[in-house]
Amino acid sequence: MRIETRTLGAVEVTPESFLTLPEGLVGYEGEREYALVQPDRYAPFSWLLSFSDPDLALPVLDARRIAPEYQPAWNNTDRRASGAVESDALEVYLVANLEPSTGALTVNLRAPILVRRPLRHRPSRARRARPRKDRGGIGQARGVSDTGTLANRNRDHSAREGTMLVLGRRPGENIRIGDDIKVIVLEVRGGQIKLGIEAPLTVTVHREEIYERIQRQNRRAAGLAPADLSEAARALRQNGSA
Repeated sequence: MRIETRTLGAVEVTPESFLTLPEGLVGYEGEREYALVQPDRYAPFSWLLSFSDPDLALPVLDARRIAPEYQPAWNNTDRRASGAVESDALEVYLVANLEPSTGALTVNLRAPILVRRPLRHRPSRARRARPRKDRGGIGQARGVSDTGTLANRNRDHSAREGTMLVLGRRPGENIRIGDDIKVIVLEVRGGQIKLGIEAPLTVTVHREEIYERIQRQNRRAAGLAPADLSEAARALRQNGSA
């Protein structure tokens, strides 16, 4: 089977490379079906290729090679939510990019891609993973604004605008979203509210500015061609990372 891409041309893929991202990627939430391939000529980079969008081809690196000390939090609840069992191998991939001002290779540690590789014959699935704590403070879940109100979209699709549920909470009190998400008011000081969020790893939680930064990085990475990464790939191979 072939996938047509703008940057790599026609790429042969096999069923073993197929991945499903149930929530898509930041900036590409509507694209959920991918193939993860590693043509030898582009090693050590792998490429995440969208089945439906020829412009969406993201270079990624195995976290074990580029950042061996990096491990996103992953517990039994998260494992069950992703459909993984103990016998499944788990791989972490990081979206690669080039710093616009210097051309230096960077990887996105805030939005790793977690891939479940079944050891038995079952379709592979992938999940966006996240570290338990957003660097620089506790992250805010989608729908929680800086004023501490919970945005709740109207499920009536005929409505043009969403509705908003406004709740008053004191420090130590919390809000439940569904069965497995808890938003806790930890502290109110001046004009700032500190929130704690308990959620499965499969739920994406970022501060809005971090979400927008990841979105920009993913879109920039999707614009890279293999030739753009040739020097970085050569350096990684020379350093024994390939």
